[in-house]
Amino acid sequence: RIHPVFVDIGSDANMDSSKVTLLQDTLVPRALARVRSMLSVRPVSGALHAYRFCQARHPTGQCQQYESSVQCGSPTSMNVTIPESMLATQTYYPTLVTPQTTSGGPGVNNTDFVFFIRAWHATSKCSNDGSGTQAYALACQSDDIDRPTFGSVNFCPLALDTDPANVDGQVQVAVHEMFHALGFSSGSWPYFRDPDADNLPPRTPRDSDGSIARWKSTRLNSSHRTISYA
Repeated sequence: RIHPVFVDIGSDANMDSSKVTLLQDTLVPRALARVRSMLSVRPVSGALHAYRFCQARHPTGQCQQYESSVQCGSPTSMNVTIPESMLATQTYYPTLVTPQTTSGGPGVNNTDFVFFIRAWHATSKCSNDGSGTQAYALACQSDDIDRPTFGSVNFCPLALDTDPANVDGQVQVAVHEMFHALGFSSGSWPYFRDPDADNLPPRTPRDSDGSIARWKSTRLNSSHRTISYA
C-alpha cells in the first residue's frame, strides 16, 4: 500500500498543465501499479507516522531536543517538508525532570509507504536543457527493522516529455526511482535483513546503537521507530 503525495506539482515555471497531467494521471499511477504488483511487505497496523530526529541527547540517552521540522531529502535536492499531520507525537526531556511532547498528527491510515512526488527544476541534479537526469529518489524514514516507510522523488521538469511515443520509457524511469525510494540503493544495502531467520537479523554486523560504523553519516534510521504490523 503506497500512498502518493504530490507536492506543489504545478508550481515550477517549467511545469505546464500538460506535464502536470502526464505526471499525475499517467506516469505515477502506472508506475505505482507496477511496483504494487511486484512487492509485498508486512502490512502496517493502524496509522503510519514519520518521526523527528533527536538533535541532542542527555548522557542517560534520553532525547533533550527534537528537530522542529522533518525534511524528506535535502533543501538543494528535494525540499520536501513532511506535514505535521504525518508526524508522531514524541516525548523529550529538556531538563531531565519534566517530560514534554512534540506536536504530532493522526498519521496516514491504510498505507505501508508514503511517497512524496515533486517536479522541481532548481536543484543540483536537473540540467538546464533536459538532457541529463530525468528523476531521482531517496528513502528518508524507516521502521524498527530498517524498512523504508517514507520516501520522495523529484522529476526534472525539462526532462518530462508529453509525446505519447515516449510515455512508456518515462514510466520505466518512474518505476526505477520508486525502487530506489523503497530501499533498493547502495546506501540501503547494509541494512538488509535475513528474511529466513528468526527475528529478521541484520545481514551486516551492527554497533550497539543498531548502526553500521562506516555508514553512520548516511544512516536512514538515526533513532528507533516502532511500527505495529498486522
